Amino acid sequence: MRQPELKHESSAQTNETNTDTEAIRSYMGWYPRWWLLSAFFSSLIVITGLAIWDTWLCSISQLETNAALICHLKGMPYLIQIVLIWLLFALLWLLMFIFCFKPIEVSSKQQGRIANLLRAASNFKPLRPVLVVQGILSWLLIIILWWRDDSPPVAIAMLAICVFLAHTHLFYRSTSERKRLYLSAYGMLCLSLLFIELLFKRNFQTHLSSEWPLISFEIIMVFIGIGAMLWHHQPDTQTSIITQPLPIRQHASRISPLTVFSALWPFNHLFPPR
Repeated sequence: MRQPELKHESSAQTNETNTDTEAIRSYMGWYPRWWLLSAFFSSLIVITGLAIWDTWLCSISQLETNAALICHLKGMPYLIQIVLIWLLFALLWLLMFIFCFKPIEVSSKQQGRIANLLRAASNFKPLRPVLVVQGILSWLLIIILWWRDDSPPVAIAMLAICVFLAHTHLFYRSTSERKRLYLSAYGMLCLSLLFIELLFKRNFQTHLSSEWPLISFEIIMVFIGIGAMLWHHQPDTQTSIITQPLPIRQHASRISPLTVFSALWPFNHLFPPR
């Protein structure tokens, strides 16, 4: 009689673990909190690096004799500098999600001042209108900088992160039809910008060697917008419901950074949650 009871307990525990894993995954994707925290710390790191670059980190007097790789970042290609900042942004998202998930989303408010501060600072719901307006203004500023032939890679990368934050707030808890509408609007906007830049921007071809990433992005968004217009999704009871994070079960006190890490793809196949 003991063996069936053990099998039943094991099956119940497996179901509870799978449920908690799905709940953890519902806080991924477009969930804005981790992107917001990552953007804040990315900006802090970049601003601090720029502030101490010439005075302490890589001064001009030491640059000729300093063989440190970091001191040659400014000499790297335009696109590489943007990619490095976005890799930092993605890495910080991963760290925020793994190590801040339990203190912010699961545990009570008695976790400490740092957890309470991060929870309050990343409360994205009241900030949604502000971040959307900030994203629109950032995109306009990117276009203005490109139009004036003055688009430094650090500024472009940080402004693009602001645009991405606005995008996460638009896509989070949006239905499939609303996402389709947003993508169609993105495509029409980028198509309009391409025509304006091609027809009215001076020296359009002269600066393509350094500014082709923006043109390529706009072309990609045009095709994505066209695909969204042509795609007709059949709504059903599941996709018509606005998605939101699932509640964590009562035994969530066992959730650890490793548990959160094992819920990520492809690590969920390498380290399946137990």
